[in-house]
Amino acid sequence: MDETYDVIVVGGGLCGLTAALRCQQAGLSVVVLEGRDRLGGRSYTKTETWQGKPTWFDFGAHFIGHDDRQKDIWDLVKELGLKGDLFPQYEGPEQPGEKFDGQAANLLSVWNANQRATTAYVGTIFPDSLLGTLILGELIGLLALMDQEGLNHFWQKGWYDDVSVLQWVDHQKENGLDPPPEVYSLIDMLCRVGFSAPANEISMLWFLYYISSSGGLDAFTNLRYPSQGAQGYRLRRGTQSIAETVGERLRAKDFGAIRYGKKVTALDFSGDPAVAICADGSRHAGRAVLVATSPQLANAIKTNPALPAERHDAAAAMRNGQTVMTLCHFKTPFWRSLTSLYTEGKFNGKDVDDISANGLSGNAMLSGAPIVWTMDNVSDEGAPAMFAFVVADEALKWKDKSPRVREETVRDCLVALYGEQAKTEMTGYEEYLWTTDPFALGCPAGHFGPGDVLKSMKHILLEYDPQYMGGRLRFASSESASLSNGYMSGAVWSGKTVAERIIKTLKA
Repeated sequence: MDETYDVIVVGGGLCGLTAALRCQQAGLSVVVLEGRDRLGGRSYTKTETWQGKPTWFDFGAHFIGHDDRQKDIWDLVKELGLKGDLFPQYEGPEQPGEKFDGQAANLLSVWNANQRATTAYVGTIFPDSLLGTLILGELIGLLALMDQEGLNHFWQKGWYDDVSVLQWVDHQKENGLDPPPEVYSLIDMLCRVGFSAPANEISMLWFLYYISSSGGLDAFTNLRYPSQGAQGYRLRRGTQSIAETVGERLRAKDFGAIRYGKKVTALDFSGDPAVAICADGSRHAGRAVLVATSPQLANAIKTNPALPAERHDAAAAMRNGQTVMTLCHFKTPFWRSLTSLYTEGKFNGKDVDDISANGLSGNAMLSGAPIVWTMDNVSDEGAPAMFAFVVADEALKWKDKSPRVREETVRDCLVALYGEQAKTEMTGYEEYLWTTDPFALGCPAGHFGPGDVLKSMKHILLEYDPQYMGGRLRFASSESASLSNGYMSGAVWSGKTVAERIIKTLKA
């Protein structure tokens, strides 16, 4: 066993690295034990070559926003000197004064056994029917109440935890509102895009908390137009560059502050200091331990003495979303100049007959299809690419198929959305299966099912300050955040918040 550190951080994702950096800046000695051979956790970037020069593509977390709810990640990027690497996610030519404010058209596509209906739109998504609008208004009202009153208000009332998002939609019938199919499709897309899980698996209370924490429905669904969302910007060298730069800062003060290949299997608090035991047999001593992994992954670590059953059960109840991340390379970003494939559409809910005058953005949400989301993924260097998400039950089915079958399925979906050029111009296909990643157990974040939030939240969310072993053991992750829960900014918020508490405890 080597020296005793003030703080042992288990996990080298953004939460753990942020906490480690803040503790080190406060004068504490820190060691980060990372099971992988890289930093970043659910941020994973590949360096590739385009026109003889390096270019970068993300296969995990992609975006950050520039608003109050994304302040923590934005400020960290600035602090690390990476602000110059930020570039806006493509939404269109964005020429002031141009039609539709220079915005290219997005797609909303609903597939079922009989037909495939695709709507092109710019701006906010509105249901076609009055009933759909009323139900959406009810949802927006609940989100506003959550934002104003907080989770405790719903907890005290016992509201919405015992129903899934899908059941909440069904229950609108009791209010005299018979939800039209478009509402079910829209809710299905929101759940699958945001949680990588179907609407019947997510507690309605968690759905409200999660979306409220990111700033509401507009921020949850929009890129940058008509309101700033959490998907507005990317980094030239990918989001993993944030983690790598934090790692460089940590190693600059202590070269041994990062240890790779250190999968922690047990934590022993029977003595002082505590001891972290790794799969390779190494032991690391620390006055305090932070486990900065998803709750589900944290449950695999044995503790002595054992944790309260309530903590174990709460972590087990938080299920991870399931994702296969796919990336398609093309000769050109042809979708940006597709002005005639879709003509009629909606601009902020109003019917127009030339919606794709500025081309297509590459942003499409789908319901009932093998993929659920596509986005323009052209690199800052100009390498043409588009990504597509396969999530939830489809991701679980896809993991057992061959890469060739997955490629053909993705390609066929893109052809259905963007025409034959999606096939004739495609030059390559890549993928990453987060469903089989042993250090993620899914992606992008965890969620609670019906009936699990109220009994589990105090053991997961940092706003309730859960701590164990007399304050020597704490847990934090993107899932524990009060701001931007499930996002990179939420991970940074959690890391900052838990570091403040560890520093206070150790310096008391």
